[in-house]
Amino acid sequence: MRNFSADTELYAPQYSNPGQWGYILGQNHLYRQQFAEKYNVHGKVKIIGIIAYLAGSFENENNFVEFNVYSVGSTRLPDKKLASVQRLYKDLQLDGGAYYLPLTAPITVADSFYVTFNVQDYMHGGYDGDTLGLYCGLPGSRSEADLKKFGRNAVQAHNHVMEDWKDFYSQNFSPISTHFALFPVVEYSGQGTSTLKNHAVDAPLEVTKYNKAQGWGYILGHNYMYRQQYAERYDIKGNAEVSGIVTHLKGRYAHADTLAEFNVFNVSERHVPGRKLGGKKVPYGDLNVQGGTTTVLFDDPIAVTDSFYVSFNLFDYAHGGYEGDTIGLYMSVPGSRLVTDFKVAGRNVVQRHNHEFTDWVDFRTQNFTPFAVHFALYPIVTFKEDVPTGIEDNHIEQGGVRLLVPYPNPASEVLHIRYSLAKPSRVTLQVLDPKGNDARRYQLGYVPAENHEYELDVSEFPAGMYIYIIHVGGISLGSRFLVVH
Repeated sequence: MRNFSADTELYAPQYSNPGQWGYILGQNHLYRQQFAEKYNVHGKVKIIGIIAYLAGSFENENNFVEFNVYSVGSTRLPDKKLASVQRLYKDLQLDGGAYYLPLTAPITVADSFYVTFNVQDYMHGGYDGDTLGLYCGLPGSRSEADLKKFGRNAVQAHNHVMEDWKDFYSQNFSPISTHFALFPVVEYSGQGTSTLKNHAVDAPLEVTKYNKAQGWGYILGHNYMYRQQYAERYDIKGNAEVSGIVTHLKGRYAHADTLAEFNVFNVSERHVPGRKLGGKKVPYGDLNVQGGTTTVLFDDPIAVTDSFYVSFNLFDYAHGGYEGDTIGLYMSVPGSRLVTDFKVAGRNVVQRHNHEFTDWVDFRTQNFTPFAVHFALYPIVTFKEDVPTGIEDNHIEQGGVRLLVPYPNPASEVLHIRYSLAKPSRVTLQVLDPKGNDARRYQLGYVPAENHEYELDVSEFPAGMYIYIIHVGGISLGSRFLVVH
């Protein structure tokens, strides 16, 4: 999870004035010792690790740092320590790359929590020559709307009496609007859980506004045509449960208590959303509207079969009360939806403003927006079977390419990647590392039209969360997997 966009540039700021030394987020002349970032998940989630980006140098290799999970207290700052993992300096990765730390045991949290980086009390000797720091987003990467949320990131000042937490932006003499590079690795429920995407996992996203000549607002969001709900269709085989939705939003709001809604629908005979199966309302103030991840977890999992829609609902805002609110939904770049997918009627749809009935139209062909895209609405799906056993098990499919749930997940030695092809094709397997970089590529050659299982050796992969993508012609299907050792 991230509080800012995945493509935000990171840096490790240092003090530079006379008499000052060290990292703003790390060991420094102010003897700040712990740094925390708050996350909101709207429900229960299981944290299995933390990814951090670190810099610096040391002379005392056996000193240690600590990475923690905290609850949120009544002061809106870190309160109780829920989990912790320690690492010696000599075992840290200090080159600015993604450093993954699995927790000894997963910890379940609800709604809001902090993850922290603790450099300990280094004021009283034993740390000479040690200067470690934490990366953060460039100044301005935290939105103006989010600055109203006290305690988004916090710093623990040196204090022998209590854990003296302060808001980083408003109370720490460092008015930098940023997010700390501390990212929790979360797991939802069940070994067969995946976050589904209809486009290639590494496809870039964009959020598009109408130009002034056309009107105001976002093509997917608040706009002059008063479109109010946006939905993406997903096709699986078999029974599953949707436990939440991951999305990316952009914009601003003046009414933090106004509600948006995230829903699951079945597919009607008209190939548009039919019966609402469930959903959850979320205040604007709890949304990440700067392009980062917003994760909404439902109070209870929602059962689906074969095909379903997930949606983002802004309700009817045509009649006042929303002045100053303009929020938009990200989508994949135009052309990322393949021509072969056009035969799927209603792949993504828009609900128009209409007081007489729920007026759904196809986004590409009926909404004056001939864009071949997918909406950034990603269902968190748990398949019923823990370990699939045959090609008729649960899967995602596109254009004759079928990808099944990998196993075991997490993996420590070998990950079994299973797929099938409707016709002979040349296949490439791509693996992205925890930072999203291209880590491995395997040319699997010209593969016959049948069921396949590829054994991916992960024994030498550093621990962390990875993504694998099967590329077949112009079709790309992918899923996440976790490596543990």
